[in-house]
Amino acid sequence: MSNDSSGQRVTSIAAGGTADSAHVQVGDYLVSIGGTPVRDANWARAFRAQFNGRTSAPIDVVVRRGGVDVTLAGTLKTVAQVDRVQMDPRVSPKAVRIRHAMLANP
Repeated sequence: MSNDSSGQRVTSIAAGGTADSAHVQVGDYLVSIGGTPVRDANWARAFRAQFNGRTSAPIDVVVRRGGVDVTLAGTLKTVAQVDRVQMDPRVSPKAVRIRHAMLANP
């Protein structure tokens, strides 16, 4: 997704995911998912809090397509979120030391 002046625009669809099951299209703007408004980049936190563990539940996805809000019916598919830091092999030795210090002392 990308955020522009009109909201959160869909830039790709994961095969087998919720958007795919609801027939969301690249270029659609997300309005709400399961009643959770999609207003900014932080909407996903509220969505996960509400729907965590409810895989395979029916869910409404509201998109703005061609200037018109359209409600699509889909099936909730959740995936694990993994946050990790990957080492850039081009960094300086000083950057490596700082990274190690930050990870050792969160």
